[in-house]
Amino acid sequence: MDRRYFVFRINYDDAHSWVVVELLNKGFLRQGWGHSGLELLNKSAKLVEKENWINSFRNIWDETYEKSSLRYDILARMLGMQPADIVVIPKTTDDYSLTICQVKEGYSFDTTNTTMWDDFKHLIRVENMKTFKYDECSEAKLISSKFRAYQSAVNNVWSE
Repeated sequence: MDRRYFVFRINYDDAHSWVVVELLNKGFLRQGWGHSGLELLNKSAKLVEKENWINSFRNIWDETYEKSSLRYDILARMLGMQPADIVVIPKTTDDYSLTICQVKEGYSFDTTNTTMWDDFKHLIRVENMKTFKYDECSEAKLISSKFRAYQSAVNNVWSE
């Protein structure tokens, strides 16, 4: 099986508790910068042109073109997440825990639920979640020691 690995950082501010509940109770792994109208895929499941997305993003968020372009690139990594891929999420239940899960369904944009601040609508459905303290076992220590290399909200893991 050709499985991919990702480090997915969730919101650590006001929405953190809500995002963790969505993850652990519903299997919804949510990412921000997702106000209505900021879908990565259109109604025909075709990729939204980057320039169009950036323009929409800048109408909602007060960001430079360069930062808006970077946000698109980060979120677009979610499109590569496919069933059976592995996702590691730092700082889930507290600052010293990580959750490992498996992708159940790839990217979608949640237009049906009311989300916090009309945000966090970029969605990956996950299953088989397991949470570990960073120092719980040698594997968790090894994984958590690598987090500094993965600072974006969504990261491809290329390292063995």
